[in-house]
Order: sequence, then structure tokens, then C-alpha cells
Amino acid sequence: MSNITIADVARKAKVSLSTASYALNNKPGVGEKTKARILKIAKELNYSPNTMASTLKRSSFNILISLPSLTEGYQYFFSYIYEGIKAYIKELSEYKINLIFTPYNPSVYQDQSKTIEQVIKDNNIDGIITNDQSDESAKELLSSLYLKGIEIVYVGGNNEELNKLAFVAPHYFITGTTIAQLITSNIKEMDKILILCGYKNDISHYQVVDGFKHYLAQYNYNNPIVQLYSDDGEDDQLLRLLATGESIKACCSVGARVTNKLGKVLSNLDRKLYAVGSDLFTESRHFLEEGIFDAIIQKNPYKAAYFATQILCNKIIKNQKPKQSTYYTAAEIIIKSNLPLYLEGPDKVIF
Repeated sequence: MSNITIADVARKAKVSLSTASYALNNKPGVGEKTKARILKIAKELNYSPNTMASTLKRSSFNILISLPSLTEGYQYFFSYIYEGIKAYIKELSEYKINLIFTPYNPSVYQDQSKTIEQVIKDNNIDGIITNDQSDESAKELLSSLYLKGIEIVYVGGNNEELNKLAFVAPHYFITGTTIAQLITSNIKEMDKILILCGYKNDISHYQVVDGFKHYLAQYNYNNPIVQLYSDDGEDDQLLRLLATGESIKACCSVGARVTNKLGKVLSNLDRKLYAVGSDLFTESRHFLEEGIFDAIIQKNPYKAAYFATQILCNKIIKNQKPKQSTYYTAAEIIIKSNLPLYLEGPDKVIF
């Protein structure tokens, strides 16, 4: 009996284990040319279809997780992403699914493509969960890997146009309109609003701000807006503006890292502003409990990651394609009265 396994066929054909399985089982989802190449290689290796069932039972699924490391403020948002991924994988106890983590620091340039290539070389990767990579070479590599048969799901970033199985993320534009409605409902016309806009090259930050401005224009609010960007030495400007800008009556932030900065500054301010933070984490929860923040917009990264992982696993295990390629999670408004729902962890909240 041949000792050749389906993993050997997949490795020789340079495709994922699931792609090789679909081709050898004559299942849909594999192109005719790719299928023919896999069948030819299986024949050359003397792979026996009769051993397929036991081979598949023994085989495991490998998923590469390429997401920011939980440092320098990225933990506020991405810790929920990691938790959502692990939570869904935990439910698939009947399968052996290996998660291979390759965290990176978006604040420091790294050739993430080399790391991904090495993992692909050393393992039979069936699928990848990643976000909006700042490294252009990594984006190009991921796009090419998807075309070669490795399933890719983007979560939390803004990747609608890239080659992928699916994209799952908060709807940042609508998040911005939600923040705008909260603020304009609680201040007077012509009261000045301060927006901490995050980073200029972060498209998710830009979309939140764009949604905020769109709401004001759509409903004819004429409140002046002051915008501060992290790229422009935000900390010093923030302290100076809030200390001297009596006309500023409300403020908000577009992301978790700037939310923490805003909360710290407001804690030392001798007057109360209507304030909306982004994302729920230990520090922002404290600011809400103390009345420093009036509301927090939770973008639901846990839900996005959980659903993204479900989509990927359905495809690589059951060959079930998602009904659509783009999914958005709704933002939730957290205030002091409903905060207890969220204190036991994101997996305790019904979504």
C-alpha cells in the first residue's frame, strides 16, 4: 500500500490541503486546470484514492493568523479580534485546527511578506486570517496566494477590493455618523466639537471622520469642528486646546489608542465636556464609569473575528462558500447603564 498522503499531493501541487481534497473528491470550487494538475500529480505519486477517507480523518487544518501584535495600543482593539478567532475554533472540537500566529507591529516597517512566505513554505496552509496590511509587498503576496488556492479572510481592516474569500469589519462610515448623532443631540448649535482623527494614512480612521462630517452636512448642523491628527503631535495640541478652548463643548475619538489619550486629558480637566470614546477596554471602561466619557462606540471586533473565522472554516472544512464577500458589523453604543452587560467579556454579550 502506498504511503503517499493527500498532504504529499497538496505539497507537490503547491495548493492547500482543502483544495487538493476537493479536486480528488471531484467537489466544486476548484478550477479545471488546477484540478487536472492535482489529479496528474496524484497519479505520478501513486496516491491511492482508497486511502482518502482515513487520510482526511488524520489530516489537520492549518490557519495562518497575520495580525498586529498586542503592543503599543493595538491591544485595545485587536485583543477582541484574537479572542473572537479562538472562540470559534474552540467550538470545532471534532476537528484538529492549528492556528499559526505571525504577529507584527504596524508602527515599525517589517517585511511581513517574508514571514508569511516562510510559514507557507514550512506548513500546508489551508487558510489565512489577516487585516489591512501596511506592507504593500504583503498585500501583493496575499492576493497571489488566494489566486493559488489558499483561502483568505480579512477582518477589521478595509480590504473590499482585494482578492479574498470574504471581508468582515465594522462599518466605519456609519460609526462616524453614529458618533455625530450622539454629540449633536447633546450640545447646542454652534458649540465647537473636537475630533481626534487618529492617523492620516489609516483609512478606517478617515472613514469615521468622513461619516461624522457627512451627518453634520446632511442634517444642516453648523457646529465648528477642530480636527487633531496623531501624526501632528496630537498630545501637546490636545492639552493646549482643552485647557484654553472654552468654546469646545464636545469631543470624540475615532480609535482605541486615541481614546485612551483623550480620557487621560479629560480626567485632569476642570470642566465637563460631552465625550464619546471608541472601543471598550479596561481604560475606556474606567473613563465611562467615572463619567469622563458619556458613551463609548463599540465597533464589535469580537463579532467580526468570530464570523470571519466561521466563514473561513466553513470553506476549508466543508467547502461552503459565503453568500457574499463583504460583511459589516454594527457598532454598539455603550453607556453607563448598559455597561454591566459587557463586563464579563465579549463572549457573554448576545450579538
